[in-house]
Amino acid sequence: MKTLSDYTQEAQTALFKKTGSFFAFSTSQFNEQKVEGTKYVNAHHGLIIPQANVKEVIDGLSAIAKDGMAKDMAKNGAAVIMRREYFNHECQISMDNTPVKEALAGYIERYPSEFTEQAMDTAFSEAFLYACENDLF
Repeated sequence: MKTLSDYTQEAQTALFKKTGSFFAFSTSQFNEQKVEGTKYVNAHHGLIIPQANVKEVIDGLSAIAKDGMAKDMAKNGAAVIMRREYFNHECQISMDNTPVKEALAGYIERYPSEFTEQAMDTAFSEAFLYACENDLF
């Protein structure tokens, strides 16, 4: 089953290439990829963006995420997405649904009528029962 990143990765890579953005997790990685004379902004999580392109990258990533969520919803629907994230975050083991709700924040914001608290509680309960019936612990 595809995840949100499967729907967004190609577009994100193209955006990073177009804007000269890259990931670096050490000084040597930064030095290998930087262009002399270009000022960069550390956008966190290793993402380095040329200062002149920050707005384009931020706006582009937002548009890519929205498009990816729309594709994910069209292909999978809310219930499947909630279940996928429930198991992805191993909530049947931790008994804590908070990470899933955090991961679904964009969906909750964009599709509030489908990602209600009640719908999530129902999906999580069903996923937990499935985990119990199939010894997924």
